[in-house]
Amino acid sequence: MLAGWLYLGRRFGILPANRGLVRDFALVALTVPFMVWRIALEEELLDRDPGYLAYRERVRWRLAPGMF
Repeated sequence: MLAGWLYLGRRFGILPANRGLVRDFALVALTVPFMVWRIALEEELLDRDPGYLAYRERVRWRLAPGMF
């Protein structure tokens, strides 16, 4: 999120506005493998928590529906 915010700069905002079109955003594609790796590490730790195991049984996808 921080990388996206820094990349978008003034084009990022909470309220709706025309801040211009951003077409080049390859940075996101490069971060996905690191996000998957981090999720795996975090789940190793969280698997010790019975509450998280119950949550994990209810929620099928970790990153995006149909992906991971």
